[in-house]
Amino acid sequence: FFVLLVFALNNREDVAVHFFWGWQWQAPLVLVLLSVFALGVGFGVPVGAKIMAMQNLTKYEIDS
Repeated sequence: FFVLLVFALNNREDVAVHFFWGWQWQAPLVLVLLSVFALGVGFGVPVGAKIMAMQNLTKYEIDS
């Protein structure tokens, strides 16, 4: 926890994230990093769960 707190306190500078069509989001660096991490987890966990479920289904089909 202490390492994350120090990291957050040292990265309070605003950064600009530029999207398509001139859209721009300006926020502290630590917020941008945490948002990208949360998006990665939000997409990765369901996709990983689906892949694991399909592998288990295939395993049972082969064993039958």
